[in-house]
This record gives sequence, C-alpha cells and structure tokens, in this order.
Amino acid sequence: MKAFKLKTLVFAAALVGSASAMAGSATATMTNTTTIPTVCSISAQGFTNNYDPVVANTTTAVKDATASVTYTCTNGGTGALISLSGGNNDTGTSDAPARHLTGAEFHDLLAYNLYSDTNYQTVWGYGAADTVSAIEDGAAHTATVYTQIPAGQNFHADTYSDTVTATITF
Repeated sequence: MKAFKLKTLVFAAALVGSASAMAGSATATMTNTTTIPTVCSISAQGFTNNYDPVVANTTTAVKDATASVTYTCTNGGTGALISLSGGNNDTGTSDAPARHLTGAEFHDLLAYNLYSDTNYQTVWGYGAADTVSAIEDGAAHTATVYTQIPAGQNFHADTYSDTVTATITF
C-alpha cells in the first residue's frame, strides 16, 4: 500500500511539475495599417447631332446638344476639378477656348463650344477659372456638358469632328 501511495504521489508531483511548466504566457501586438489615397477616375461621352446651315442661317437658331463626363473620387478628398481641353482646333485661351469641329473632307472649321450651365453662359475650359468642381464622396457622378454650335455658319456638307480631353485634377 505504501508503494501504491508512493507511486500516486510521484505521479501527482509529475503532473504538478508539468502544469507549472506551461502556466506562463506572453503577448504581442501587431499594428495593421492601410492607406486609402485620394483617387479619382473619369470617362467622357461626346455629343452627336446634325447641324443644318440653311436653317441656322435663316432662323439664327443655334444647335444645342449635351455630352457627359462621368467620374468617381474617393470620399473625403478636397478640391478636385474637372477641365475640358480646347480640343484639336482651339484658337482661344485656357479660360476662353474657341473650339472648332474640323470637316473630314474639306477641313472647314465649324465653331462650337462646351458649357457647364444650361444657359450656355459659362464656357467649360481648362484654365483655373473655367473648371467644374467634382463631388468627392466615393460614388459615381455624371456632369452634363452643354454643347452649342452657333448659328450663321455656312460650310460644306461634311462630317465634322473634334477631340476634347476631359481631365480631373485632385
């Protein structure tokens, strides 16, 4: 019986000894970081219409149409601005572009312009004074570009085009 008690005590001591060997702990912390930069993306859709110089000359009617600029900027940015270049045939300045559509065959220059307002009063340019502020909330937005071809232009029957670059600066 003494041998049994002795074996039990030795076994119990071994258990206590092994439990105390695993009784400690240590901790460490890790810092997790991500950065969301101020980022914007932009795309543009131009206008297509038919300009009738006979009607435009006799009624002094202008030809209006719309185009669009779609953009998304990260939430919390400040000061993003959308500008529209003068196109391939600009004869004006950055704050007052004088855009022209070029005829494919006869190379006539048909005047037109792009505006940021429905009244066709504010030319949408590429100088500091004529850009449009972007909404920076992480959602997609579409800005309407109001286009106008002035009346009184009498040119050849042709297909006229121009390429304007939309830029968002953030």
